[in-house]
Amino acid sequence: MERLGATSTEVGERKCITMPEAKNGDTVRVHYVGKFPGGKVFDTSTEKEAVKAGIYQKGRDYKPLTVSLGRNSRIHWNRIG
Repeated sequence: MERLGATSTEVGERKCITMPEAKNGDTVRVHYVGKFPGGKVFDTSTEKEAVKAGIYQKGRDYKPLTVSLGRNSRIHWNRIG
């Protein structure tokens, strides 16, 4: 993240990432870790974090999430487990 000049800020239970080079309409790829309020990981886009959290799924394609900025994008999980 630092390599891109990005910074992150905790806002309540959310982490907001600011990327000076990115602007509305740009498409970016981001890795994420989804956690419950107590800190337990329920989803992630990285294999390393999935293994560490004990939620690794063989055959899953761990890769960054593609997001279009300025479109009120949200991650929607179909399963929590």
